[in-house]
Amino acid sequence: MNGFITESVSKIADGLGTALKLLAFVFLTSLAFIPLKTYLGVWGIIGLLVILLIVSLFYIFRSFNHNFEDRQKAWCGMAAGVILWQVTRYLPEIPGWGWVSKAGIFYWAATALLTLLLWKKVLNVGGQFTLLTFLLNWIGGIYLATLDRAGGWPQLMAQVYASVHYLGILGILVSIWWIVMRSRNSLERKYGGLALYFSVLFTFLFF
Repeated sequence: MNGFITESVSKIADGLGTALKLLAFVFLTSLAFIPLKTYLGVWGIIGLLVILLIVSLFYIFRSFNHNFEDRQKAWCGMAAGVILWQVTRYLPEIPGWGWVSKAGIFYWAATALLTLLLWKKVLNVGGQFTLLTFLLNWIGGIYLATLDRAGGWPQLMAQVYASVHYLGILGILVSIWWIVMRSRNSLERKYGGLALYFSVLFTFLFF
């Protein structure tokens, strides 16, 4: 009985809870951005990005804590990846800054390949989750940025491409099923929580 309760709590905290906390990071920083830009302009944006960068570095530092379990390192990595993406996302609001919208799929693929090469032998659990989280957000951002270009494609192709994000609904269902029915340990539930987070954002195109 105790094992069942412990496992159930882990599924909620490490799986569903992780996704909710990551989504909260995104929505809270997005909400903070609006009044700061409105009332303080560029300096408000710079202040927010500096704070977010410091927080992300704090989580990266914590992901190297040898006293942490893998699930704790994974959480720190995911938090760092999400917050770093928010920095990247709002960087173009500062005139002359921003790079992801110009980088495109080839830079993403090169970064993904480098991450794959470093995955086992170089990166710790925190580093793995930091890069994986950032790459997921980045590919979502690239998809969102290319939707306008799809308007110049043949109509059927443009409609299909514009509808791809609805696959996120399937991702939500599969992620929840994986967390509840198939995951065997905390780390697997962290992966499930990350997939659930990405699926929600991809469905609503919030990158």
